[in-house]
Amino acid sequence: MSIIPDSSEVVLLGLANMDALAYIDEDFLNRCGARKGTTVAISGRLLSRIAEQLEDVSYIPGGSAANTAASLASHGHKVSFIGKVGDDAHGQSFRDAFKSTGVHFDTPPEAGKDTSLCLVLVTPDKEQSFLYCADAAAWQLEEQDLPDFSAHCPRIVYAEAYLATIQDKSGVNLLSMLESALPDENNELVINIVDSAYLSAYKSHIFEILRARHCTLIGNHFEFLSLFGTDENAGLQSQAIDMDCDFIITRGAHGLSFISKDECFDLKAPDIDFDTIIDTVGAGDYCAAGFMHGLLQNHDKRRCCELGIEFATESLKIPGARAVKAG
Repeated sequence: MSIIPDSSEVVLLGLANMDALAYIDEDFLNRCGARKGTTVAISGRLLSRIAEQLEDVSYIPGGSAANTAASLASHGHKVSFIGKVGDDAHGQSFRDAFKSTGVHFDTPPEAGKDTSLCLVLVTPDKEQSFLYCADAAAWQLEEQDLPDFSAHCPRIVYAEAYLATIQDKSGVNLLSMLESALPDENNELVINIVDSAYLSAYKSHIFEILRARHCTLIGNHFEFLSLFGTDENAGLQSQAIDMDCDFIITRGAHGLSFISKDECFDLKAPDIDFDTIIDTVGAGDYCAAGFMHGLLQNHDKRRCCELGIEFATESLKIPGARAVKAG
């Protein structure tokens, strides 16, 4: 099991990627077969073929939970990250980036697997689309990599829903193992839902966890639509009441919605000059960081969501998802 430093306020688990960031035109995106604004898994051969066609590529350490960890650390929080990289140059770059931000990361590299490469494609309208291959080190997390909560359990545990796709030999998925290992509900469990294709295949596992304990689910409206069959507040609130969970639905330029059994509200995103936006890569990750930053400061949920929007807005002013300080 992974030992979490006693100082850690948050532990985050997820995919450790090296992002290949490129600015492309609409025709190139269509030729890739990617749907704008979504995440798509493809074969390693196709990923390599597309990567070879990209021009002016920037390689930036990424991964949703990893980006969120970097943002939280930049705001002075003690943070630990658990994820797998390969024993290669991209893996070393990923580690070096965390050293500079102060994120604790000591998960051993995965021998025999390359560090996961994620193509981050940004079109002229500043929207992002992702292509990746699952045959990489990031997908090799095991039960032994999960945190040992008997020694220390941070205030917040944040996990990507991808963990529900990774199973041990007995068929139990890592997300369920993580939830079962949490000692009590005094610790916040935040689950980030990404990639609609995986959500539809593994939503039964996610529903089991949502019904097992109170947690916060965060994702964009496409992902909530895939998981629940609706992204409308009324329909989602009935689910939140049934599961006793909190939902944060990011809606791009329209802001976000917060839904729980006790309250439901929308927050608008600020008006931003389009020319000042570099791209939207990582905006959702920074929204999650802002929300948890608020939780750690004991703010109410509305103020936590306001901080989420503030963090996300600042992230629009940098290329890719690292690193920015807001609020």
